[in-house]
Amino acid sequence: MRYKTKIGCLLLSLFVSIKLTVAQNPINPLSEWDITAFCSYDSYHPYNYLKADNNWEILCALKTERLLPELQSMGVNYSQSQIMLLHIGGFLKYREKRWVTTMPIFDKKETDSIRSFSKQIAERLYHKMENDYHRFLEELSRNGHEENAFSLMFSYLLDGKAWNKISPNKQVLGNYATWTGVIWAMYEPRQHQKIGTNGFGALRLNWTDSLAHHPNRQIMLDFQNEFIKNGKVTDTNLIEQLYRFGVVDQSGKITIPIINESEVNGFNTICDIIIEKLVSTVEDNIEPFMKIADIQNKELSTVIFYHELIWDLMDLLQENRLITMPRILLSSHAPQKEVRSLMFFTVKQD
Repeated sequence: MRYKTKIGCLLLSLFVSIKLTVAQNPINPLSEWDITAFCSYDSYHPYNYLKADNNWEILCALKTERLLPELQSMGVNYSQSQIMLLHIGGFLKYREKRWVTTMPIFDKKETDSIRSFSKQIAERLYHKMENDYHRFLEELSRNGHEENAFSLMFSYLLDGKAWNKISPNKQVLGNYATWTGVIWAMYEPRQHQKIGTNGFGALRLNWTDSLAHHPNRQIMLDFQNEFIKNGKVTDTNLIEQLYRFGVVDQSGKITIPIINESEVNGFNTICDIIIEKLVSTVEDNIEPFMKIADIQNKELSTVIFYHELIWDLMDLLQENRLITMPRILLSSHAPQKEVRSLMFFTVKQD
């Protein structure tokens, strides 16, 4: 009996030890993470999987390969249907009775290392390209579009032309039940507005989730169609709807930048120079990034590295007062007409 009692005490001691370890290293809630997706999707965006039930807790626990019963000992509940859904959805893989997440999840130490490297490369790149940035701004000023500098730098150049040249095919990154591409998590979110780009044919809109004023999707599509058909807006009702956003005048003439990518001009030339240096920098630094991030997949590493790099570049451009984030991206109190600073057209016409 004494022998059995010792074993029972030992098991209890181990169980308490595991519980204490988990309590000391809690799984941070999804809201505290910086989640980014490069993907296309049908019925469910990959983020929908993360938000459902306690799926995020399960994925964080399975950042390390484990047997499923280990989750219970960590205080992480699960059901077989959850595991099946996450497996089919592309978030878990199974190997020799053990499960592990396929989603890159970088804890604070890993995130700090990645961002330290990215910032270092961005600073080198900024100094290398500072004159190019000035030329870019001079071309905008020459064409009367200096107020669009922030959105054209981000949405046209970094998130547009340069990214199109750098980005791998989403199919290479992953093709799952409802989505294609990759989603990853960094701890913690960067301390600035997260911005993106929405496309409506030839029309682009620089946005943030908190953007209070902008034309709705149907107006944007109608605007794009009128531009393609007539080079201006002719529909009286549409002119009235768009005029309050400052993107057309009262006659329907378009007042936002129209970039013809087929023209040989100073603006396109300097854009090509900046893009070439961006692409070269990513290619030259992708292998050291892969080591720091502990990722063996080059395409995946390229996506993550570039997304960190552009945030650092945008920060440097603002810190050095080359560009300023438009008020409309920062405050709902900014005049609606300032939406014009967020929008532009791109075309290819001989």
